[in-house]
Amino acid sequence: MDSITQLAKIIDQSKNIVFLGGAGVSTESGIRDFRGKNGLYKEAEAKDPAHSPEYLLSSGCLYNEPAMFFENYRKNLDIREAKPNITHYYLKKLEDMGKLKAVVTQNIDGLYQKAGS
Repeated sequence: MDSITQLAKIIDQSKNIVFLGGAGVSTESGIRDFRGKNGLYKEAEAKDPAHSPEYLLSSGCLYNEPAMFFENYRKNLDIREAKPNITHYYLKKLEDMGKLKAVVTQNIDGLYQKAGS
């Protein structure tokens, strides 16, 4: 039995599922992660070694270099147009079936909610 078939069987037999997710769920929706292979931190470090990725997201950058802060925001963090993907909708389906009891995530993109969770 392959791993997908095994997972489907486990989900089918489960009644109390808790999903632990992170940035990988949202990357499928076009939202880049921070620390991955092609993440925003790696790109920022390569483009501008004088300004750390943490600085570009900081209140110091906002107050001292607002144009740089907002350019970084517009280019990398404005995700208002992002849409939920198959994972978000599948989790909503499991929720509707009474199987999924909780989603635990560090994501703040709102895509679980946009999918109906």
